[in-house]
Amino acid sequence: METLVYSAGAHLFFAALVALALILAALRRVTFVGAGVTVVGVAVMAVATFQTGRDAALVAVGMALIWLGVLLLGRGPDAGPSLGSSAGIGTNSAGIAGPQAP
Repeated sequence: METLVYSAGAHLFFAALVALALILAALRRVTFVGAGVTVVGVAVMAVATFQTGRDAALVAVGMALIWLGVLLLGRGPDAGPSLGSSAGIGTNSAGIAGPQAP
């Protein structure tokens, strides 16, 4: 169980985080800056954990970059269609949501 959680599980999590950032950037759902900061943060974490002695300062920098990158991933451009426009719901002149007139 320890190998699954602390070794393979951690590696899969970081690989999935990088894949998610790159896919979202390719689909233009997030900015390339947010995806880039996330990928750089994961790379810094990889360097920090494979170093002899595991440099705690480098781990902290890597975690801060990942945190900032994930925060930026949540603030990407809204390039896709919104649920309101695809469901036939819009806003009137007063900004109140409701069904659109045909």
